[in-house]
Amino acid sequence: MKTQVLTFALTATLVASSAFAQVEPEHLDVEFGYSAGGTELEIEVGEVTATGVPIFEGTFEEFDEFFDAGNLTAEDPGFATAPDEGLDINVGDQIFLNVLDSSTSALFGGLGYVTRYNPLTDQLEAAGQISIIDNTAGTADLVLNGDSIVSGPTSQFIAEAEADLTGGVDEFDEHIVFDLLNDNAPPAAYGILVELQSNFAGTSLDEFELTSEPFWIILNNGIDPIEFDRTAVRAFETAAIPEPGTFGLLAAGMAGVLLRRRH
Repeated sequence: MKTQVLTFALTATLVASSAFAQVEPEHLDVEFGYSAGGTELEIEVGEVTATGVPIFEGTFEEFDEFFDAGNLTAEDPGFATAPDEGLDINVGDQIFLNVLDSSTSALFGGLGYVTRYNPLTDQLEAAGQISIIDNTAGTADLVLNGDSIVSGPTSQFIAEAEADLTGGVDEFDEHIVFDLLNDNAPPAAYGILVELQSNFAGTSLDEFELTSEPFWIILNNGIDPIEFDRTAVRAFETAAIPEPGTFGLLAAGMAGVLLRRRH
């Protein structure tokens, strides 16, 4: 099977510094859609790490204070198309969220499947148990614990694109649930490195025609919002800065990626 690479489209000017580059995010959703005849998928990006890995944010909140008091979950960021901006997919396409091991490359700067920012030590650590709840009863929920997978497949179903009343594709706007399993955990931020996958209409569920470049989802649990952006998100942004001896190799590799995208 031929796997196409999803490309990210930066929709605002990046402000660079020696440590990191970022722009302010405009929304809580990861907006995506096909381009170039369906061979690529563009994603609107807000913040990025020093090595260009996109960042999207969310917050753990009490799911239902009456029926399920104390259960901390996050439903943002969501995943949406934006037809007015040329970001759309096909009727029947099934979209999945695949979780990656962030320790596999210095480019990502993570420590496993869940990378926790500890505000007491101002450090990242491989810790924290999070479940990602699939939007179908047919797939086991994914349970992650720091640098290990407790149970379930890493690809979790988000939704299938449906037709609207005119027969065209209905606007895709879906959310899945990130469940913090320790509801009494002290304030911290949790980073999960993920990629989007699409079966691109008509192919097998376990064959993905389009797979995105990785991006971070960083979820806040109890940190003051200003401090979250100032310390927790910044820790993920700067963690991906490579060692001096490897920076030249990474820069050359990124230059090659940019050159390939222009063709």
